[in-house]
Amino acid sequence: MKKVLPLIVLALLAVAGVRAQEAPAYRLGQAESAAELSHAVPNSIVKVQLIVEKESVRSGPYARFAQKYLGVMVPLTDKDIWSVKEASLVASNPGAKVSVDKGIERSIVLSSIASGINEMEFPKVTPDRMTAGNRSQEEMARDAASLIFSLRKHRLDLITGNAGENVFGSGLDAALREINRLEEECLALFLGKRSVRREIREFEVVPQVDQNNYIVCRFSAESGVLPESDLSGTPIILSVKAEQGVTPVADRRSKGLKTYYQIPARVQCTLLDGNTELARREIPLYQFGSTVAGGEAATER
Repeated sequence: MKKVLPLIVLALLAVAGVRAQEAPAYRLGQAESAAELSHAVPNSIVKVQLIVEKESVRSGPYARFAQKYLGVMVPLTDKDIWSVKEASLVASNPGAKVSVDKGIERSIVLSSIASGINEMEFPKVTPDRMTAGNRSQEEMARDAASLIFSLRKHRLDLITGNAGENVFGSGLDAALREINRLEEECLALFLGKRSVRREIREFEVVPQVDQNNYIVCRFSAESGVLPESDLSGTPIILSVKAEQGVTPVADRRSKGLKTYYQIPARVQCTLLDGNTELARREIPLYQFGSTVAGGEAATER
């Protein structure tokens, strides 16, 4: 006579599955011996994703003359500023391949945008091409500023029709583009250049029931994402808190060999940068859950 799965166990599995964010019950592998029945509890992986941004500022060679000749204040030193823009947490299914318990990192460049000329290098030749002798940097800066104002005047004359009576249509567009390019090149010598680069950094952590906090990586505004061993950055910590403790394994005193299932528990996962909360999510994790007997697999004939 075949033995069927009790209705009460079916109800338990259904309720537990809903409470664990619809994560399915995981059927455990079994190994039977004369003394006992043993199984291995699956481990869920928490994937941590950080979207970080690097803003790079490069000071122009004529930066210290910008206020004198252009009337603007500009940065006088180079700097790189890193910041965390977004963070997310997601669970991976049991059985997923994991190389190590934590620290697996994947880096993807989302975007790289430079304002002004695409390259962050400044031209080695200054805009002054009318003289060949050695000149001071301030003299070259003064000439570059004069060229900027001259280009702006020429552009205004072309737009208003005060100059270039024979320049129209595509020729006018080409002339304006060239004026804009030259002005941009000259301004970069004073204002410097700025670029923004966004990257995705991914890490994997396998939480354990006897540990609540995990250092995923470290981070600093000067150097960005750093390995856990680099103490110059503040730790990015994954904190896990189970809703309830692990429940005992179901009764195994039946003569028949039962089928056991692992029900994931809802675990509050929080990603912290010092006192700043980067992400929070309730994630079903199997290793924090409970083991239930789903019925007897053995049959009698």
